[in-house]
Amino acid sequence: MYFKQKLAYMALGCLFTIIGYTIASLSGNPVDAQSQADKSEPTVIDDIVCRSLNVVDANGKTFVSIGTIPENELGIPTGGYMNVYGSNDGPTVMISAFSKGGAITVNGRDSLPSVGIGIDSNGGRIAVYGHDLILTPVVEISTNPDGGSMNIRHASGGMAITMGIADTEKEGFVQVQRKGQKGGIQLVANEYGGSMEIFNNGGKNVLQASVGDTGGGIINTRDKHGYRTGQLP
Repeated sequence: MYFKQKLAYMALGCLFTIIGYTIASLSGNPVDAQSQADKSEPTVIDDIVCRSLNVVDANGKTFVSIGTIPENELGIPTGGYMNVYGSNDGPTVMISAFSKGGAITVNGRDSLPSVGIGIDSNGGRIAVYGHDLILTPVVEISTNPDGGSMNIRHASGGMAITMGIADTEKEGFVQVQRKGQKGGIQLVANEYGGSMEIFNNGGKNVLQASVGDTGGGIINTRDKHGYRTGQLP
């Protein structure tokens, strides 16, 4: 009798196993979990919906972060961002998009900006920063209401070369200045042709060569105080 009871229990257990397997097969939602040891066939997921995503290494350190820019006063996200981290604690590459455009920033030493690409109220802008200047770019290319411009600065932050469109005459110009803005040269295109002005260390225009209204050349000289000393012709 005892042997028959054991057979009955075994038969009942097999029946429960078959029923469970059949129900799982008919559920329509099979689960195919990828083994951590076998990565020869990686799992492919069509869509991931989330508010933020962090990619970490084996030690849990975040190297890529994707998310939305904090909500505005209406509770609407103003855009999205992606940060890529290097060996420093701060992000190395930052990509962001917002309601009026986007920006890309590449950080260098001490996680300070090295290159920035973005937009402002006039259009596009590219800025290159030095190690000694934190917020002032040493090279800047941008647009303005009159056209485009480029600024190049000394390591101290003073302007060295400026080229662009003159605000008053809507013509092209180039300015070259010494360190500390002591002395410089300016080239300007105007309605008659062009002109060149040379400034001394005191900021006074001491020499000017230009095209006159009759089409001929004119040279004006001045003393160190800016007072005229001669003219040709």
